[in-house]
Amino acid sequence: MPYTSQMGLPWAPQSDTSHEAAIAAEAFAATQEARVLAFVTARGAYGSTMKEAEMEMPIQRSSACGRFFALVAAGKLRKTTERREGCAVYQVVSQ
Repeated sequence: MPYTSQMGLPWAPQSDTSHEAAIAAEAFAATQEARVLAFVTARGAYGSTMKEAEMEMPIQRSSACGRFFALVAAGKLRKTTERREGCAVYQVVSQ
């Protein structure tokens, strides 16, 4: 799967529309990522699920998933073994 050059957002290689959407998403993905990190940070040790972020923030679930996964990959969030309402709980990684 190819990725955009700046934020590393995935896109479907057989779709010009997908590529254009991924490039357009780069304009707001960094801001969303910062907001998701701030949201999870504010919740302290309780952490957050993607579902909770979707319900309490102005973010769609598909975008929340992408931002959570990117923050995990960057070492800023970690997925815990805890689950709430069937959803994985994420916490901020202590630096």
